[in-house]
Amino acid sequence: MRCTVVALSAATAVVIARTLGPDGRGAYAIVVTLATTALALGHLSVDQAHATRWPVGRRSIMANSALLGPVLGLLTTGIALALLAGGVTGLELHGQRSLVVLALFAVPASMTVMYLSNVLVLDGRVGVVDWSALIGNVLQCGALLATAALGWLSVEWVVWIWAVSAAAPLIPLLAAVRPRWRHVDLRLAGRAIWLGARYHGGSAALYLTYRVDVLILAGLASTAEVGLYTLAVTLAELIRMPTDAYARASLAAQMGGDLAQAAAVTVRATRISVGLAGGCVTALCLAAPVVIPVTYGPGFSASVPALLALAPGLLALGVGRPVSAYLVRLNRPLTMSALSVAALVVNVTVNLWAIPRWGIVGCALSSSVSYTLIAAVHIGRFCRATGTPVRALLPGRGELTGLSRRLRTAGLRVLARRPAAPLEDVLVAADPGPAGGQVAQVEAPFVDEPEHFLGLGHLERVPTDPVDQVMAARHAAGAGNGRRPDRPATGPQHRPHDPQRPAPAQVQGAEADEQEATQPS
Repeated sequence: MRCTVVALSAATAVVIARTLGPDGRGAYAIVVTLATTALALGHLSVDQAHATRWPVGRRSIMANSALLGPVLGLLTTGIALALLAGGVTGLELHGQRSLVVLALFAVPASMTVMYLSNVLVLDGRVGVVDWSALIGNVLQCGALLATAALGWLSVEWVVWIWAVSAAAPLIPLLAAVRPRWRHVDLRLAGRAIWLGARYHGGSAALYLTYRVDVLILAGLASTAEVGLYTLAVTLAELIRMPTDAYARASLAAQMGGDLAQAAAVTVRATRISVGLAGGCVTALCLAAPVVIPVTYGPGFSASVPALLALAPGLLALGVGRPVSAYLVRLNRPLTMSALSVAALVVNVTVNLWAIPRWGIVGCALSSSVSYTLIAAVHIGRFCRATGTPVRALLPGRGELTGLSRRLRTAGLRVLARRPAAPLEDVLVAADPGPAGGQVAQVEAPFVDEPEHFLGLGHLERVPTDPVDQVMAARHAAGAGNGRRPDRPATGPQHRPHDPQRPAPAQVQGAEADEQEATQPS
């Protein structure tokens, strides 16, 4: 199913590029980027807060998700429209202003899709989420092909189709969740908003790190240059799929066992990711000068240098993904949030300096710098906490041979279709308390990433990194009841701790984690 979604998204990108050209694609990209940025800033990480209370409040969380999506979405749309009227965006939108308004009114539906997709993933029904994404993609691709065949396709039509397709997944999601309004718990909803907002800054900063380059480029360059650059970004997202699929497949092994075992798994996963990311990026760089002009048209040939400038950042993201999963177990969410903010500041600063000098190539280099910074800091923290030398993360002959064999047998395609485990399989020591039930311990629930927006690339959807969701959920689990999240809960459901043999599912404190991780496995 994921392969079908990717194929439909790729066809959509080709139709838009072929029909609208660089200038039209750039106008469409600016409109959608503003809408998705409003969504990313306005959803307040409520879905992360729901993860901490899921075992003790399923029915209320399902009903609250159907309520909070439209309410927070309309509030976000209202604030965004006010900022747009006040000229806060700093962009010369001219005739695109009405299209931005249209795209912003799709935010409530998109936010509801986000929340409902999250609760279905928590409930283990990932297939429903995949089917809903497929329905939206089929509608979007089919409508684009039909209007293009009739000669009607324009920027206005593309934005209208995008807005309608964003709401289409609501029908199957609501049918699957079947919320009951009598289960709505306003007190729980308010607590979820407050809890999610506390840790929303880090995830919002990380999202802007991946998105702010488009907005800065739109303010400093022409619309056509935005179209050229966003095509390079879309192809970059495509090449990340193999490494992301392998990282998801490795998460369960990284989260099981003690820290020494998790560190050994992380080292092996990183070595394979280095080889996989290096091979994919190399293949993309070699094929781009031919594939881009032939597939998207000669007018997009200027996207090739930008894609080549993005290559180092793509390699860094692929290498750092397994390492960031291990860092979750050190339970330092505020440190990770500070890193996201620092990467955002670097991205904005370098973009403001490089874009006037080198255009879209400077924009791509700025993104590569910020992506490399994130990966370098993650790798540095991992090596310091575990005592692993950096050279141990480089692939050897065994990893390269195994990777080649796996590619020949299409193993990555199988891993990409592998469903996520239900959240209850990784929650331990649920301690219902007098405040309505708070999860005392959460053992790294990595839920599959729902497709919040339709189409491939970071313009069409809001990426919610499972690592960031876990960090916020685990830290928030102990914050609401005055207990440190790294302290074991007391109660009949908690197993006694044996210091000689730590329980695989036990969440230990950050200081103890680092001390144990430095011991040789």
